[in-house]
Amino acid sequence: MNKAKQKNIEAVYPLSPMQQGMLFHTILAAEGGLYFEQTTFKVRGNFDVSAFRKALEKTMERNPVLRTSFVYKKQDVPLQVVQKEVELPFAELDWSGQNENDSHAQLLEKFLEEDRVKGFKLSKAPLIRLTVIRLEQDVWQLVWSNHHILFDGWSLPILLKEVFSFYEANIRKQEFDLPRKRPFRDYILWLQKQDMQKAEKFWKELLQDFSAPNEIPLLNFDIDTQKKSAYLKETFHLAQDSADKLNALTRSNQLTMNTIVQGAWSILLHRYTGDEDIVFGATVSGRPPELQGVEEMPGLFINTLPLRIPVNPHKPALDLLSDIQKRAVELREYEYTPLADIQSWSGVPGHSPLFKSLIVFENYPVDQSMKNQMSSLDIFDVTTNERTNYPISLVAGAHSGLTLDIAYDSAQFSTKSIKTMLEQTGLILTQIANEPQILIQNLYLLNAGGLNQILVEWNQTKTKFPEELCVQQLLEQQTAERPDAPALVFDEQLLTYTQLNSRINQLAHYLRSKGIGPEQKAAVYLERSTEAVISLMAVIKAGASYVPIDPEYPLERVEFILKDSNASICISDTEYLKKTAHINLPGLNWDTELQEINKQKTDNPVLLNHPQNLAYIIYTSGSTGKPKGTLLQHRGAINTAQSIGKTFQMKPGRRVLQFASIGFDASVAEIFGALLNGAALHLISKEAILSENGLSGVLSRQKISTVIFPPSVMAVLDHQNLPDLKVIGSAGEACTPDIVARWAPGRIFVNGYGPTESTVAAAMFSIKKDTVFERSVPIGFPMQNAQLYILDPWLHPQPAGIPGELHIAGVGLARG
Repeated sequence: MNKAKQKNIEAVYPLSPMQQGMLFHTILAAEGGLYFEQTTFKVRGNFDVSAFRKALEKTMERNPVLRTSFVYKKQDVPLQVVQKEVELPFAELDWSGQNENDSHAQLLEKFLEEDRVKGFKLSKAPLIRLTVIRLEQDVWQLVWSNHHILFDGWSLPILLKEVFSFYEANIRKQEFDLPRKRPFRDYILWLQKQDMQKAEKFWKELLQDFSAPNEIPLLNFDIDTQKKSAYLKETFHLAQDSADKLNALTRSNQLTMNTIVQGAWSILLHRYTGDEDIVFGATVSGRPPELQGVEEMPGLFINTLPLRIPVNPHKPALDLLSDIQKRAVELREYEYTPLADIQSWSGVPGHSPLFKSLIVFENYPVDQSMKNQMSSLDIFDVTTNERTNYPISLVAGAHSGLTLDIAYDSAQFSTKSIKTMLEQTGLILTQIANEPQILIQNLYLLNAGGLNQILVEWNQTKTKFPEELCVQQLLEQQTAERPDAPALVFDEQLLTYTQLNSRINQLAHYLRSKGIGPEQKAAVYLERSTEAVISLMAVIKAGASYVPIDPEYPLERVEFILKDSNASICISDTEYLKKTAHINLPGLNWDTELQEINKQKTDNPVLLNHPQNLAYIIYTSGSTGKPKGTLLQHRGAINTAQSIGKTFQMKPGRRVLQFASIGFDASVAEIFGALLNGAALHLISKEAILSENGLSGVLSRQKISTVIFPPSVMAVLDHQNLPDLKVIGSAGEACTPDIVARWAPGRIFVNGYGPTESTVAAAMFSIKKDTVFERSVPIGFPMQNAQLYILDPWLHPQPAGIPGELHIAGVGLARG
């Protein structure tokens, strides 16, 4: 450093905790603009630019923070350097030739963006600049830019008060001075005397067992991921009567408005995440009361600390607010601790932040302070802009009611999502204002319009379907309408609707001769085959319900299903009936009883069952315990067959692959969807599925038009050279964007979802042409005559984008 520069140095000292954090993030940021602050305001009157510039220079001369730069390169510890003299960057522009206000607004927006891009070089003082712009003869726009590392929001009104005081003295040509303030360096000296070992013990105890930040899982399908990251802001004003009630609540319960806002935010995060252990950042003033004159000292005193809040949903909201107030008092003794140190003492890995949202409460807003200036000028349109390194920053101000601003990263959150968050925070505050003792679990996040949208608008699925009929009646209708159309194809065998219906009728008559009828259960334990499909439908025509058993099941599971279902008969073949002979269950053996079956009548049996009778019983996987038999009725099966038939275009002339195991409910969609809608059902043997290129070969040779596959099958299957494949359904597993990208182009692609208990399906999502998904593929909307509700643990509807439990209603629900 040359001698001239050394002579210009007034002081050198370390950084405050917040300055250390800001320096680190500013250096780390790939693009500029981080912690770059712009305060803009207009003045009306006889504005003297020269007098204002001199007032600002006088203020700089009196306040070391305005002459400070930062040295960090080749330094073990970064330092701040105060210069004795600096030259103020001051610019004067004239836009008065632009008469329209819109033009001024556009010019200002462009100027502010260019100003942000310009940024500051932290090693070169001063880190402030001022631009004065004439808009009209007596109206001026002022832009004060500075790096936040110099001072906090509390300091700006202090500095501006000085500027305007000197300005008034200048235009009146009066001698004027103000008492000198304590320099920021005194606070740094105070910091160096604090007990960091005691602080470490406190923070370690507070954050023990906390290992990951609360994620805000908003679904933002409307985000343009190609757009460059920008920090935007949305504002919400709480109704005045609610703000008045909250002010009364603070007085009667020794709370602060800051505490109430923090309480509302912690409740919102609890609802969004489902976590009861909530941590977010809270900005504290950091001005130690024992440091005399600290209230009038400009500088960066604020600090950001983690506020850890246990949210017990069974407790009243007022109890939570009291807990937060107590926690704030505890933190006050250690609010000087650097956030980087606190992070290192926590269980959260260093590469992950402690929290992903920040709350700032402004007690003395800049705009109100400036409007209160004793000035010959009219000051108005005061705004402040700043970008932090947090995805979401909630700024609350309790002036003239309660105002909430959220500054957010537009690359992570959509404007719609942020507006929703603000409205929901306001809704929580309003409910607390009206009923402080309300249980947290009873707070709702939906207004009347939102509730109506979720409960009514999104569930208007009522559709007419033949609910007075049974499954076999629709099959018989198709047979009457298209007797010679292909119904079932397996290898070289083809059965028309008349042939298939006749064979089903013969087995149904035979089953009735064995005493099988309504509400009885008949197990079907067969390999993929024509006989298997005939058996399933024949059981239904006999009036009973079928219980499908996959031959691949372990014998233990087969035995359990046969006994648990209380099956009256097991329809199988010689091989599999031998395996279950010890159960002493009557059997129907296709190998030995075929001749007797073929002697039966081919006419349709008399209808004995009703739409509310069981059509089939499917056993769940048992992943959460014992397998559970799910009891599905005719009316639900018909509704599903009709809905799937429309969506998947299962209609005469289409060829539907029967791929799923009969023990899996996707087989119901394939078999009923095809046969009850006039399409041809094509079976595929286990050997063909397992052979090299077997499945793709079958799809190609048999010119299959419609398939329903799990995504895991599509992931390994060749999607090319299948010109006849028109409709693809994804079911049974979560569909991924890459599956859609491979299989959807040029086809109808449907992502379906539904538990066995909802008769195969509850929701379906038809992929629109050329839609690209980056993170997940939606399960879509409720299918016809079904209703879907996402509820919290207390059965309150959750707003869109917030996780909860899916509740299903409608005609497809299983019995019980």
